[in-house]
Amino acid sequence: MHGESHEVPCMMATRSALPRDISSLRQMIVEREASLAERERIIAEKEMQLAERDRLIAVRDAELYAKTLQIEHLKAQLAVLRRHALAAPPRSLIARSSSSNS
Repeated sequence: MHGESHEVPCMMATRSALPRDISSLRQMIVEREASLAERERIIAEKEMQLAERDRLIAVRDAELYAKTLQIEHLKAQLAVLRRHALAAPPRSLIARSSSSNS
């Protein structure tokens, strides 16, 4: 807008920035390849870290699920014990009735 140009510089501008002698070009290529190799190494390292984190999350998820099942089992046992406690007469009444029968 207002006379600004948003054109992408053409390849010719990039070519003019390149060194003209072969040894400098070769050195530039070696440096770029080394830079790419370092980036690939970093990416591989990050992927390994992510895989390890995913493994730890899966282990914790399994542990959490096991604990959830254990809690549900204990709740069910507690409900059974409560039902038995409500269905049975209090122990004090049982003791009194057995002592009065003697």
